[in-house]
Amino acid sequence: MISIIQNTEIKNPVFFIHGAYQSPIMWNFLFDDFINYSKPYDCVFLSLPCYYQPLEDNSVNKITEDIFCKIKPVLDKVENVTIVGHSLGAIIAVRLLSMIKNTNVSLFLSSMPLFLPKKIMPLRMLIEKIIFKISNKFPREIIPRTLRPKLLTNYHEYNILEEILTIDLQNNFQENIDVVKNVHIACGVFDFLSGGINTQLRLVHDIQKMGINAQFTNLGFCGHYPQIFSKNKYFKWLIKNL
Repeated sequence: MISIIQNTEIKNPVFFIHGAYQSPIMWNFLFDDFINYSKPYDCVFLSLPCYYQPLEDNSVNKITEDIFCKIKPVLDKVENVTIVGHSLGAIIAVRLLSMIKNTNVSLFLSSMPLFLPKKIMPLRMLIEKIIFKISNKFPREIIPRTLRPKLLTNYHEYNILEEILTIDLQNNFQENIDVVKNVHIACGVFDFLSGGINTQLRLVHDIQKMGINAQFTNLGFCGHYPQIFSKNKYFKWLIKNL
């Protein structure tokens, strides 16, 4: 569940939370860079339960509670913590704010899903159902790794997409201003799954209006998986703001 590099005694924890149907291995492009970086960080790579269990068996709240229980022993010993979340992991990172007390939190949120209005959902669901039928003929680890049909369809009684649509991210920030130290949001030009750059910028501006230090970084010409095409920019984004 957790792997740590650098010091055995955790002083500068940086928690990494991957996205849906991914694993901590998605962060392997950062391993060498952090190990060789001059300033020591204690990098903790977390596994979401939806990696080794069907996502449909886990609500966002359930996943968040699971992650919090695992990181709480570290939180109790430090005054400052950094949480890096990608995609669904970014949503989990924001949700964790309501559970964290007496610790200053810096958030790095990449490709955070900010979906389109609910009125277009019927059409989106129809498209995803078609994708689901086609991709269901292939092993889960092949097609869902790129299209995520099982994440976006309502073929199951529980649909995590519908739950994400009901999450008020702005309210999460507003109610936990006392623990949020700063927020860094990033996505690529072709990251349409996150709602696009303008959608991300609007959230940044809304957070800034609350008096929270928030910044946006354009990761360049990459899609929802910046670790594939923007590895160096991603690392520089982290190091510049850590």
